[in-house]
Formats: sequence, structure tokens, C-alpha cells
Amino acid sequence: MMATGPRTDEGFRAVRTDGGVDGTGPSERRKRVDICRFASLGLRRSRSETSDGARAGKRPLPLRILRGLAGFAAAVTVASLLGNAATTPDERLEPESGKTVRVGDANVHYETWGTSGSPVVLLPGFAETTVAFSTTAPRLAAKGHVVYALDLSSVGYTRGGRPADLADQTRLVHDWAAKLGIEKPIVVGHSMGAAVAGNLGLVYPDSVGGVVFAGGDALNMDFGDGLPQWLATSTWMRSFYRIATRWTWIDQRFLAKSCGSDCTAFDGKAGAELTRKWMRPLTEGRTEEEMTRLIHDPWILHLTAAQIRSIKVPKGIIWGEEDSAEGLRNSRTNLGNPPERIIRGAGHQMMMAAPERFAASVHELSAAMCR
Repeated sequence: MMATGPRTDEGFRAVRTDGGVDGTGPSERRKRVDICRFASLGLRRSRSETSDGARAGKRPLPLRILRGLAGFAAAVTVASLLGNAATTPDERLEPESGKTVRVGDANVHYETWGTSGSPVVLLPGFAETTVAFSTTAPRLAAKGHVVYALDLSSVGYTRGGRPADLADQTRLVHDWAAKLGIEKPIVVGHSMGAAVAGNLGLVYPDSVGGVVFAGGDALNMDFGDGLPQWLATSTWMRSFYRIATRWTWIDQRFLAKSCGSDCTAFDGKAGAELTRKWMRPLTEGRTEEEMTRLIHDPWILHLTAAQIRSIKVPKGIIWGEEDSAEGLRNSRTNLGNPPERIIRGAGHQMMMAAPERFAASVHELSAAMCR
């Protein structure tokens, strides 16, 4: 009887014709192991070759990311260069209102309101001009004052002077007032302008009737080291600056926020026009260059606490309820807790948030100083 052929299905062993069972001998087992090893080696080699081929045909992920970032940076740089070329600013802009007078080596831009009464001089803060007082000054004049506001050298339409030199800016304001025949005015300094107002009272006590710190404690601020010069002067930073100073809808929201919760000065079309006037001096070519230097080497006009404590002329404080509490504490301490007015619902730009209340505060404080 013929033997049944070998079955290789799983679960069966091949039967030899001599009655033995296939694959049970030692030599057969070694052969099968060698065959399996050879097949496994071939499979690994095949996979390795496939992987090498994939790497040869496709760059590693980190390299592709770097190349993508480099391409993006190049595109942004080209767009920045083209945009800057198309938006080159006027080196100087002429003021839309006010007057100019020559004082030493500077042309000082200023505005006036009222024709009779005791004089009040309003000094703007950093990145501010006479526009900051445009809504409150007429109200103050209506209360019986001749009101003056001028641009300091850093930003605005005053040409000349040394913006970062407090002594120079103080002398400029003093000589300007003397040239216009303004006698012993109450000097109100907003924000950074408080340092100039305070220094006027310190250096020229016989020339001022008193000083008011409005939303500024006149102390220095820690800006750190600033940006590296290569970045501060880069085409990207120039593009960023132009966007920040020319896109009115952005500036309008920023100014409204700093103005305070009760502020409506920057709302609607009237607010957009006010914002345009506020930002216009910042779009000048000369101001753009000054701001570029400032981004690299930050500064702010300031006094020391000891200098502020040495001011002997009458003093006062006006503060927005929503403005810096620390600044208010510093002002109270260093000025010796003088008379003060806190304006509710107002932030840093309290003269815009509440022009009537700001005017009333200046009037009340100045009346007390003149007694």
C-alpha cells in the first residue's frame, strides 16, 4: 500500500516512507534554523535598504523645518523692505494748529486758550503733545485762566533741544515762559512731564507759582537693556513702528483703554480723528529715528526721590482712579502729601477721560496755591 504524501499544513508533520516522522532528526532541525536565519537577515537588509532609500529621497524633518523658516523669514524681509520703501515718511510735518517761537536754538511749538486770568502751563508726557490737553484746556480757560500747552523736544512739533536731557528741557520751558512774559504760572506736568514740572520748581522756584504732578511720579523707570541694536534698527522693527503709529484703529483702542472706563473721547469718528491728531507727530521721519534709538537705549526724564522731596514751591496731585496706585503712593510720599484730586473712572489719560473734572481740579489746586 502506497504511503500518503507529506502534509505541510500547520498542525501536521510529514510522514516518511520508511515509517519515521519528517523533521525530527538533529540535522534536519539545524537546516531549518539556518534557513530561517537567512530569511530573517534578508528581510532586515531589505528593510534597511528601503529606509536608506527613503532618507536619500526625503530630507529629515528638522532640516525641512529650518528651510521653511528661512523661506518665511526671507519673504517677510522682502515684504518689509518693499513696504518701508512705499511708506517713507516726511522728515518733518507742520503743526495743524498753534504757534511757534524761537527760544535759544529751538523752535518751540505751543498753543494758548483764554485771554485773561492767572496763567497755567500744561506739560505733556512721553509721546504726547499739546493734543493731549485739547479738550480740557478750553474748559480750564473758561474758569478764569490763561492756559498754555507746549511740546517738549522728544515728540511733537518743537524743533531743537536735547530730548533726553532733563536740565535742557527744564531750561527750555523756563526760557520759553520768560520770552512770552508768563509770570509765576502753575505748572501741571502729565506723566513724564511731571519730572520737568518738578525740576522747574526745584531749579527756578522764583519763576513758578506751584507744580502739579498729574498721573506721573517723576521717578525713573526700569526699562532693562533695550533691544539689540541690529534688531532695533532692522527693517522689521521699522515696519512694526509704522504699523503701530499709522493704523488708527489699533491706536484708537489702545488710547481708549489707557483713558479709563468712563472715557468716551476716543469713541466713533470723533475719536478716530482725535487719535489721528494724537499719533500724527509720531509718524515724522525724525521722530521715527529718535524712537529707533530709544528702543535700543531706553530713557525717560526723571528726578530722584531726594530731589522731589526738596521742592519747596506749592505742590499738588491729580490722579486717575484707575491709574498706577504705586505712582500715586510715590507722589504722596515724596511731595509730602499735598492737596490732591482723584478722578473716578479715569485712567492714565485722565484729562481725556474727564476734561471738565480735570479742569476743575487744576483750578481748585491753583486757587489754593495762589492764596
